[in-house]
Amino acid sequence: MRIRRFITVCSLLAWTVPAHAASDYLESLGPGDIHYDLAVYMQARGCTMTEEDMFAFLGAGGADLGMRQAIIIDLARLGDLRWDGKDSYTLVGWGECP
Repeated sequence: MRIRRFITVCSLLAWTVPAHAASDYLESLGPGDIHYDLAVYMQARGCTMTEEDMFAFLGAGGADLGMRQAIIIDLARLGDLRWDGKDSYTLVGWGECP
């Protein structure tokens, strides 16, 4: 039930936040910050990752379930991630990601 609510929130954010250049927040980070490291990893994988892969990456970086959800919600709210409505996210407007 918790994951279903999380997906609903993310899908709502994805439709209310326009896709444009990366947020100032993401641009201000550097290596060692989990948000930044996720963006670098996504860029290396073609800018798109499934939610499952993102959760695995964030978990390997030491993030618990709540923190994983918060990171994804933060980046979606800021416009750095776009949810495809099915099972994956696309990093937008950062580095080599369109």
